Amino acid sequence: MLLGCHSIPVKADPVVSILLVTKRPDYLEHAVAQIRAQRYGSKELVAVLHGDDFDLEAFAELTASCDFPTTTIQQPSTATFGDCLKILQRYGLESQLPETIRRRLSMGAKGEIEETPKTDDFDWDRVQNVIIGNNRMALEAASRKAQDLGFNPFILTSQLQGEAREAAHVVAAIGKEIAQHQTPLIPPACILLGGETTVTLKGDGEGGRNQEISLAAALALDGIQKIYLLSAGSDGSDGPTDAAGAFTDGETCDRARKLGLDPHDFLARNDAYTFFKPLDDLYITGPTRTNVMDIIIVLVET
Repeated sequence: MLLGCHSIPVKADPVVSILLVTKRPDYLEHAVAQIRAQRYGSKELVAVLHGDDFDLEAFAELTASCDFPTTTIQQPSTATFGDCLKILQRYGLESQLPETIRRRLSMGAKGEIEETPKTDDFDWDRVQNVIIGNNRMALEAASRKAQDLGFNPFILTSQLQGEAREAAHVVAAIGKEIAQHQTPLIPPACILLGGETTVTLKGDGEGGRNQEISLAAALALDGIQKIYLLSAGSDGSDGPTDAAGAFTDGETCDRARKLGLDPHDFLARNDAYTFFKPLDDLYITGPTRTNVMDIIIVLVET
């Protein structure tokens, strides 16, 4: 509807319309890559670029090879409440907005509330940013708790990235090295990692990157005793599921096979949630109301 009001041709009805509103030019390449990865049968992208710092030609090249229609709208950074209100009135859309939005636009147009602050409106020398929580702090808190429980803790990294199942092999290998050769730590040991991995979807299963790490680690640790792993999202949600992550150890695959579950098949279908649920190994916390990325905990017993 909005595109039609702006005299912008509307493509064939998509299953999903993705509205990308941003004032960050450096974010566009990542955003488009994420949109490409969405597995909807049909979709369209409407990009609303706020400000004058965008290279429209570069963005056009970025989206030229997309297999879905893309519409780009650029709005100047000087746009005001009044400008927004005039557009809505011009196309008869004002009555279709919630009352709270209409009231705010009207107050802004009357000068009763300030316009969105612009870059030059601030004395930036008086601005102070304080980081009160991040992944490293979470890992350090986990390290202190592990030490209290009698483990030898070590924070390996707070910068973990890459394919989830490949990261799982590395993490499992470190656990096995500790168990077999007492290096780089002597058991009982606690290895801590943080960051965020990614999953290349090849199947139609349910899960998230942390559950995929745990499933891949289960295969890597199959039959090996005294190594335990938890990979979880600090916000309490991993992918489109109600689980933050999952627990795994050397007996996970054996327990699954006794239930008729093939861990290789579930990993191939990116279906870790369905795999761990009957094992009762999902880590479900509910929303934690915070997010400092993911945490992996590997415990190695003596």
